[in-house]
Amino acid sequence: MEACVTPTPKVSGGDLKPFPNRLYAIPPRVSSGSIPGVSSETYQNDNKEWKKHVSAYKKINSLLDSGRYRNIMDMNAGLGSFAAAIHS
Repeated sequence: MEACVTPTPKVSGGDLKPFPNRLYAIPPRVSSGSIPGVSSETYQNDNKEWKKHVSAYKKINSLLDSGRYRNIMDMNAGLGSFAAAIHS
């Protein structure tokens, strides 16, 4: 199993926060400006938008909070905010 575990990458611009704190922490690559078109502000706005959407989804489908769904993907999620919102 150890061969399958990917180590936390070394990133430029700072250290990654430990899980689960990094769910909403601005990643070092974003805060350092190394991703074109993505700023700390756009990252935070993306998080807020997905929290709003997931909250609405949970009103429609109460099973989202049950732990039943583990691998939900949305190809439009972009910055990972969808996964963070589902987790929390």
